[in-house]
Amino acid sequence: MSSEPDAVAIRVRNLSKRYEIYADPRDRLKQSIVPRLQRLAGRAPKQYYRDFWALNDVSFEVRKGETVGVVGKNGAGKSTLLHLIVGTHAPTAGSVEVNGRVTALLELGSGFHPMFTGRENVYLNAAIMGMTRAEVERRFDEIAAFADIGMFMEQPVSTYSSGMYLRLAFAVQVCLDPDILIVDEALAVGDAYFVHRCFHRIRAMKEQGKTILFVSHDTASVNNLCDRAIWISQGRLRLEGKPDDVTAAYRADLFKIEMKPGSPEREASSPAPRAGSRTVDRREPETIVPNSDRRMGSQHCRILGIGLYDAATEQRISVVRPGEDVLLRISVMNVSAVPGAAMVVGYELFTPRGENLGGVNTAMQQFEVPAPAAGETRTIRARVSLPVLHHGHYALTPAVAIESDGELRIEDRIENALVFEMLGEKEVVGWIRFPTSFDLE
Repeated sequence: MSSEPDAVAIRVRNLSKRYEIYADPRDRLKQSIVPRLQRLAGRAPKQYYRDFWALNDVSFEVRKGETVGVVGKNGAGKSTLLHLIVGTHAPTAGSVEVNGRVTALLELGSGFHPMFTGRENVYLNAAIMGMTRAEVERRFDEIAAFADIGMFMEQPVSTYSSGMYLRLAFAVQVCLDPDILIVDEALAVGDAYFVHRCFHRIRAMKEQGKTILFVSHDTASVNNLCDRAIWISQGRLRLEGKPDDVTAAYRADLFKIEMKPGSPEREASSPAPRAGSRTVDRREPETIVPNSDRRMGSQHCRILGIGLYDAATEQRISVVRPGEDVLLRISVMNVSAVPGAAMVVGYELFTPRGENLGGVNTAMQQFEVPAPAAGETRTIRARVSLPVLHHGHYALTPAVAIESDGELRIEDRIENALVFEMLGEKEVVGWIRFPTSFDLE
């Protein structure tokens, strides 16, 4: 496990954390007084608590630029580990070495003063990280834009909803340019679109070479996002290695526990309203892009709008039933693209945790889309047979490209432009249930 000192971002050595568990609040007072009196009287002191080792002799390293996932059941010691790394808790034994500036998204709202405004808490958190006021002022507009909480930035955070807490907390942590980002399961309280934005930013930080420690119960996210994973079980490091190997072992252990009927994991999600009042008007292009996390491309061809409809009724929808057909409409304007060049339009589908499930475009389907004249638009209709997916909010990323001299040039790509909810299926392993028929020979 040894590494060059300058290549290690986090080094954990024989780390242990013990808590004193009292059966009765009065025992805490007894523990502070009685043993002292017993020692003065020459008697063996009595212990009024039991020891609980939240972590026990844990050792590992995280190299600079590495993304490491941490998995384990509730109560396994994951959050205690993060607190020890960040320094908000002191270890009972062992040591933690951190090389670089750390930001951490742990318990919701941790690090915020409830009576300070959002703006004041931004400056407070930055000061704790050692940043000057001038540095924060240069980054404040980016933080405010990412949090997107409007006038509440000037209100005390005690007036915030849990979602607003998360928005501001995450914006502060990722926009202050940390060397090391630590993320716990706090993202679970965010709305669907914001969670997609968070994972998009985490992936961007990974590409920039930042060190990320990512704690999640979602093994698919760990496999997709992380370079390595560790499994914490009952306060000990159970396994360390490739994400696929670690999460497979963790799931195998987890599934030995039989879930009781009616438990939350087994409940089907409640139906939500499926459609709005609008139906497809074939004469009119789409003009709305519901979300826009990031836009890239030369913009010579520009996506004007994207809409999702029920394929049978052609009503606009935001909720989809497993395995049904949907109609996707993408309207594109030719602003100043190469005249006569072929246009390629497509989309990609992302899971609730930001993993790319796959995509398709008109060139792959051998469907020719003549480019419109400059200033004109075309609307491409795609009938999509969705597979049976795990319940959650999925995101569509549309793109348009121009094919010139045998090469595709991205003109416009909108990350997470459209988010929809897939109603739950109880029996889905992973994200997709493959169409399969069985026979007995």
